[in-house]
Amino acid sequence: MKSLSKTSKLKLVIPAQKELVSLVRLTIAGVVHYLTSDQETVEDIKTAVSEICSSIIVQAEGKNNQKIALEVLIDKEEMSVEVSCFAKEIKPAFLTPIVWPEPQERNLGLSIVTTLMDKVELETNKGEEIILRLKKFLPE
Repeated sequence: MKSLSKTSKLKLVIPAQKELVSLVRLTIAGVVHYLTSDQETVEDIKTAVSEICSSIIVQAEGKNNQKIALEVLIDKEEMSVEVSCFAKEIKPAFLTPIVWPEPQERNLGLSIVTTLMDKVELETNKGEEIILRLKKFLPE
């Protein structure tokens, strides 16, 4: 892993459009690859982030001016990716990474996210902002 003297931060804000998920995947993969040569970690984080973005985009489809903000926080031991959106139309339950009583195809991606990441947290801000915090411990 590359040496970091303090916590580093990167922020990316994109329109909620399916064509931009590949941009997010490449950006996240580049950042993770800079930190570790462990290809499994790179793939886990890249897949988890793109699944979350895709879930948001599915709900935002047809709604104007929806944006997704990604904030990557890096320290020596872990990488945290906060994926947030400001949309009253997007239901937090659709994004909540929990075990559902009945298997549903649209929730399969979120089940995968909880498997790939070390920690997944959901935060809502007065029903307007939804933040999913994805954490992965970096291999030494």
